[in-house]
Amino acid sequence: MGRRIDLIALGFLSFSVLSACEPYRRAKECRWISDAVNPTLRAIDKERKTNDDAPAYARIAVLYEGLASKLLARKYSSKRLGDAVLDYAKLLSEASRDSRSFSDALAAKDPARGALARAATGQTLKRETTTLLRIESACVPK
Repeated sequence: MGRRIDLIALGFLSFSVLSACEPYRRAKECRWISDAVNPTLRAIDKERKTNDDAPAYARIAVLYEGLASKLLARKYSSKRLGDAVLDYAKLLSEASRDSRSFSDALAAKDPARGALARAATGQTLKRETTTLLRIESACVPK
């Protein structure tokens, strides 16, 4: 009986230690996400401001897709955070397609296709705020 109590106590202690690590692990994951996302978004903004041509938007599309792949390549300890990051990666893939469509429209000198691509980009950007708030919410300790 004494050994069984020792095992139960050891199990409880192990669970307590592991659950105390969860906020630290989540903070580390969130910091990694921030360190991955922010420089890429700064590079995209810089590219957009300095070059407003078809090759620039093609490069932007590659940056968006690379960031989405980077975020998806990692496992997350929390389902809530993992789901939020998955949604953000999908949004980044859409932004990549939008940028590629806009690049193609600029290269073809087709203003109608350009307008459609800009409208799609506007819809994607509207959803970005909500998606980022989900990630932020999953990163804040309860």
